[in-house]
Amino acid sequence: MKTVLLDENVPVGLGTILIAAGIAVRHVGAMGLKGVSDNALLAATVSEGFDVFVTTDQNLPYQQNLGAMPLAVVVLCTNNWNVIQQHISTICTAIERTRPGNVTVVHETALRSKR
Repeated sequence: MKTVLLDENVPVGLGTILIAAGIAVRHVGAMGLKGVSDNALLAATVSEGFDVFVTTDQNLPYQQNLGAMPLAVVVLCTNNWNVIQQHISTICTAIERTRPGNVTVVHETALRSKR
């Protein structure tokens, strides 16, 4: 089972749904990591043994060398809870299919993965 860390900009409700789907989830806020830099947050994600980091920070893949990290990143196109709820199955698929070093971007209508 993959372990997932949700960034502070991801609605907490997504974690509840992912847990119900059998995915182990923690939220940045629950770990006391709100407001830390991206570098520190990614380092904590790796050191705590998470497999996947989920964020809505669409700039993250361009600001960090994610391909060199032993975790996968899933970037959601929005933090709008109503939109996210409509794409839960796509988000779950992205989490399950992504691999370390990959960045998967979940759009409202499509899923795209890049290295």
